Amino acid sequence: MVVTIARVLREGEVVQIGDDIVRGKSAILRWDGDRWFVQREFDWADHVNAYWDEALNINHFDSLLYGRMQAKLASMCLQFWERPSLYRVADEASLQARYRHLDMRDTSELRMDKLCPREAMRAGDSTPLSPARTWLPDVLAAP
Repeated sequence: MVVTIARVLREGEVVQIGDDIVRGKSAILRWDGDRWFVQREFDWADHVNAYWDEALNINHFDSLLYGRMQAKLASMCLQFWERPSLYRVADEASLQARYRHLDMRDTSELRMDKLCPREAMRAGDSTPLSPARTWLPDVLAAP
């Protein structure tokens, strides 16, 4: 079974929602008669964040997958350079603190901003100087 970081975080947030009920908050929904009613306001934005996005919070890959995933991600550098803001984690320090108890491995070396440095582009355009594999770090297995 493959368990992704995003899945662990989602399940952690579900536990948090359950903990709210244990701490005395009423359930979000209640069944009355033949249908559900909202009895407590709920906003997914309180629980969903950038760390749920596996493009931003990269999984830890074992040595069998690491090199392949690194090359695949680096092959997407042109898309990254078109809209690099899509690949940034806002307020990462607070997310790291929020999930510190999970002891997640740092996989930031696989983030697009690290795999696709500006130095790998030709001056004046967004064409890579060489195939993706040549500007990747010399890491073939997960650290």
